[in-house]
Amino acid sequence: MTPREPGTLGWILRGALFLAIAAVAVVSQIDRSARVRPALIAYVPEGFGGFADEKAARLLSVTDPESAMARGEALLRQRPIEAANLSAYALAAVEADDVAQAGQALTLAAQRGWRDAYTQVTVIGSALTNQQWEVAAQRVDALARMRREEEAVFGTISLLINEPEGRRALAERMVQSGPLVASIAEFLRANPTFGPAVAETFVMTGGMESSLECEDYARVVRTLLGNSQATEALEVWPQRCLTDEDRSTQFLFAEGEPSPFGWTYPSGAGISIRSGDAEGTLDVRNRDPLRRQFAFRFLTLEEGTHRLSLRREDEGGTRRPGSGPRAEVSVLLRCDRSAGNAAGALVGERYRGPVEFTVPADCPAQYVALTASQGRIEGLRIEID
Repeated sequence: MTPREPGTLGWILRGALFLAIAAVAVVSQIDRSARVRPALIAYVPEGFGGFADEKAARLLSVTDPESAMARGEALLRQRPIEAANLSAYALAAVEADDVAQAGQALTLAAQRGWRDAYTQVTVIGSALTNQQWEVAAQRVDALARMRREEEAVFGTISLLINEPEGRRALAERMVQSGPLVASIAEFLRANPTFGPAVAETFVMTGGMESSLECEDYARVVRTLLGNSQATEALEVWPQRCLTDEDRSTQFLFAEGEPSPFGWTYPSGAGISIRSGDAEGTLDVRNRDPLRRQFAFRFLTLEEGTHRLSLRREDEGGTRRPGSGPRAEVSVLLRCDRSAGNAAGALVGERYRGPVEFTVPADCPAQYVALTASQGRIEGLRIEID
């Protein structure tokens, strides 16, 4: 007995089934894309229970909280219930004045995971209100590890770091979390007025059983120095991180990233900088008709009178064959790096001989920059005493 071929109705049913499966697959794909492209939400049926409903619940929570609640309820019908879905539902419930439902949803979201930014921010706010500093620091750390939602990270850091107990809690988390250290360093770059609070937080890490790497401190110290917060920078930089570069004014070349208090040699088209034949010296060639900076650093000279001297191998007309014209060197030395001109500088002139200058009491660190006119400098050495 031969099997019967499917009839017309059978083929129609099979075709309809295949089309339905294809349609679901297409909608699912669009739904996933809606997570990063909100414009696609309109192409996903309401109540589908995926990323589109989550995004819609968040977007509609302020303008149409009832519709947002409906979208949120569709999310909660999915199993397992994700923390992000509970968070979206809570946001809609708050705007719909259903505080009890919102609180319950956020409590469940906090128990399910650490990856939803809205949940983290809400828990942090609650922890700060109840002075639960360790809980707040843990959640800020969780936000930092997500490496997104920068505004949420910076906002919560600003709340926590303003409180002495908050700084202590952050410091305890920082020695265990590189992402949190990096986030606080970036926070300082964007918010320089928090310099003293950030500096105190980093200082606290130095007295803990586990400590940070010197490069972790260096990132913050560079920012503090650039913001003319030298007192705070010196407090942060640990004694164990001092290098030969910090202790000497000679032109030394660091392996890897230079110390915040060591020489930096800017690179760029038109200028070449390399170590001279003698240790602690520089050879510079500036091919640009304009004056170019070739070295800068921060010093920590004590209050009082000091003397700056430059010596070079090509002094007195002695130059290597074919070395080209001799470049002039200018020196800028000031307490405040933010002002780039010579006005108010301790030293600000073309170098013609040893220069004496006085460091005032309110100048814990000094910024010195050297520039060259077009030409060559051979075997340059600097001495400051």
